[in-house]
Parts: sequence; C-alpha cells; structure tokens
Amino acid sequence: MFASVSTYQGPPDQLDDGLRYAQENIVPSLQEVEGFEGVYLLVDRQSGKVLTITLWESEEALRESEQEATQLRSEHRGQWDQIPTAEAGGPLLYPPTTKNEPTSF
Repeated sequence: MFASVSTYQGPPDQLDDGLRYAQENIVPSLQEVEGFEGVYLLVDRQSGKVLTITLWESEEALRESEQEATQLRSEHRGQWDQIPTAEAGGPLLYPPTTKNEPTSF
C-alpha cells in the first residue's frame, strides 16, 4: 500500500462545512478511482489546517491517480488552498514498510 499526503489551509470557522463538502463530493469521486483504498483527514480546528492521507493499492495506482487528483482539486477549489509540499514539511509519497522495519519521517 502507498500513501499520498497533502495539506490544505482554510478558514477555521468554515471547517465543518469544508469537511461535509469533502465527504459528500470529493470522497465519492475518489472511491471511483482504480486502486483507491481509503482516505484520512487530520484536522487542526484552531488553525484551519487539514492534512489528507490517501491510500493506494500500489505505486502505479497512486501515480495514475495524480491527473484525476489535479482535476478534483481544480473542480472543488474554494476557500481551501493547498499548501505546497515543502512548506507543509513532508514528502508526497510513502512506500510500504515491513512489520519489523522502523519508519521515520
């Protein structure tokens, strides 16, 4: 399994509306993408920052999803801006590890 990480920033007072919108509009679109395994949204309610982690069955599925992800971001652009990866503090792609192999980020 592979994971892609993105960070978004928006108005903290609109966080619930943004999460509802994602659940109703963006997640169903993701579920139709070949190789999609799941999504996690980690939320900082004070700052309005949201970290998304999407899970993919393979590196190939993750790579093939990039065009569709760009289209989704374009279609659903609003007051939530994506923070560039370097500014967010981490890589976009995390490969799988074995149970005994430590992972550090």
